[in-house]
Amino acid sequence: MRIALVSDCYPPRLGGIEAQVHDLAGRLVGAGHEVEVVTATPDGGGARTVVEGGVVVHRVTLPLPGGLPVNPAARRVVRPLLREGRFDVVHAHMGVISPVATDVAFLAQELELPLVLTWHCLHGPWAPALRAAGHARRWAERGALLTAVSTAAALDLARVTGPGVPIEVLPNGIDGGWWRVGAPGPTARREGPLRVSLAMRLAARKRPHAAVRIIAAADRGTRAGLPGARGAPAGVRATVAGAGTGRALLAAHTARTDTPVALAGRLDRPGLRALFHRSDVHLVTARAEAFGIAALEARSSGLPVLALRRTGVADLVRDGVDGLLVDDDAGLVEALVAVARDDGLRVRLTEGALARPAPHDWSVVLSDHERTYARVAHPGSSPPSGGGRMTP
Repeated sequence: MRIALVSDCYPPRLGGIEAQVHDLAGRLVGAGHEVEVVTATPDGGGARTVVEGGVVVHRVTLPLPGGLPVNPAARRVVRPLLREGRFDVVHAHMGVISPVATDVAFLAQELELPLVLTWHCLHGPWAPALRAAGHARRWAERGALLTAVSTAAALDLARVTGPGVPIEVLPNGIDGGWWRVGAPGPTARREGPLRVSLAMRLAARKRPHAAVRIIAAADRGTRAGLPGARGAPAGVRATVAGAGTGRALLAAHTARTDTPVALAGRLDRPGLRALFHRSDVHLVTARAEAFGIAALEARSSGLPVLALRRTGVADLVRDGVDGLLVDDDAGLVEALVAVARDDGLRVRLTEGALARPAPHDWSVVLSDHERTYARVAHPGSSPPSGGGRMTP
């Protein structure tokens, strides 16, 4: 098939959508498809078309401060590409605000091209305004397939579309086997503090300052009179992998409060895997986590995941089996204290994480995408994708 992937954000910009669209493009090319990416993210070379790993990438960029992925002229620039490209399907990847993907989605329907849209976000306070704009509902009424990366994201998208619009779950993917290579297994933890990993963009919506407060409270909780494993106070120590504009403030906060948190900066995938393999649990503090790629990678590395219940992470973790899902920050503190004090609990959760292959491996997710594309390009030709269908 000839597939156009559209995303405002794409490497070298860092983030979940960027990584997923890049990896999806590469996997599709590896499966024999022809893939072209349309993005407004610059790579230092200006607006141009390049071939990267077999993927044709059209960078429809403007020289804006900070390399912002915005181009009000994208619709005009992309029109000849879609009109002449003989694409079987256009797949637009949406964040809360995605002006280029929005324009190209309308253009695709104007040119009568089959259209799939996937939301990688929770809309939060933007939902009422986006519902009033009505874009998502109009796309669906004109024949587009609306999808989201998790159950939580699909239910959230329903707040934007209104009732009666079918929404499917089309999840992100990872190479689960690669993340598991070298995992230490569920052996009893060595003496010392509970080692906690976090991986996030250091931006307000990921709540890094809340993470510091949670770690500090859990560390105090393990030292509040009850012994930890083997009869000694356990304590909690955390390492945060990630970069972003909030790093300086977070470093100052950590130093000022003397919180046991180390900022590791941005780690590549081997570095992140090494961090997971020397950790005991993985913590996710974001409330607006539509999927949780880092959580899935940690879970695939054999780490129990502690996260909030009403997020996309709930699709990845079985509460009490390979992680703990809680309702609020106080629950995250309690979960960390429980695992720090009870090494048997940690071992059981680690055994649970290692007992089954991680969900959403690319071997399954790629097939889900291929079936989805075939069904949209040729209506009635195949059943719904493996992610499932809902009409919230």
